[in-house]
Amino acid sequence: MTTQPDHYGDDGTVDRVLALLPTRPSPRALAALDQFHTRGAVATAELASRAGLQPGWLVLDVGCGLGGPARQVADRFGVCVVGCDLSQPFVAVGQEITRRCGLEDQVRLMVASATALPVNSATMDAVMVQHVTMNIHDRSTLYAELARVLRPGGVLVCHDIVQKRGPPIYPVPWARMPEQSHLLTTAQTLSALAASGFQVDHARDETAVSLAWFAATAGAPPSDGPTLATAMGRDFPTLVANHRRSLESGATAVLSVIARRAVGSVLGGAP
Repeated sequence: MTTQPDHYGDDGTVDRVLALLPTRPSPRALAALDQFHTRGAVATAELASRAGLQPGWLVLDVGCGLGGPARQVADRFGVCVVGCDLSQPFVAVGQEITRRCGLEDQVRLMVASATALPVNSATMDAVMVQHVTMNIHDRSTLYAELARVLRPGGVLVCHDIVQKRGPPIYPVPWARMPEQSHLLTTAQTLSALAASGFQVDHARDETAVSLAWFAATAGAPPSDGPTLATAMGRDFPTLVANHRRSLESGATAVLSVIARRAVGSVLGGAP
């Protein structure tokens, strides 16, 4: 989920997480740590199924964080995933988790910018973007870059926070201060996607199911292993609580989109 390295991870992130990491974990066992978005692995599974991921597809996970969704879809759907993130500590931890899970042949993580991807044009069958766009001011450049790397007809999966009646209650998981947050409304998001050559198959307001998930998981016992608080710091529960309060107040909402790069669209950018 990361596009601002100063907000995500610090010099101690790698040591803190690896000290608690099992030697041979399964991708499913690490969801409390490596699924850095609302509804966690449940949302990843639902969105991947809606997108129709097929065995052998090449998938790009933009803002991959620790690589949890990348490993999940690689393991579940038999795809190969390239993940990119600006946070070097998160990528370093994610690479070690991938090695311990035995998924190096299917998952490769690297440090890279979402708006300047080191990926050849029209090479990806699908692109996943979960809780990333809120940190990116230049949404047009982002969506154009995602369209560039997708093959014609390729699938874009977006799962993000959008603005409704006002700003969120800071700090939140993606921003500790307002200048780090760049929310669009649902209408603005869909307009920007269309302007970048995407055809939207469907857009869904996931706020109600997200709040139900928060309620259902509120009393869950603490994890014995590393969690997102291990990676993000002791104030992470406060960030999550503010995110939930922002959804409850109607200031923000959760949006999922399945879109496709239009066949025959002409796009610029790197080859």
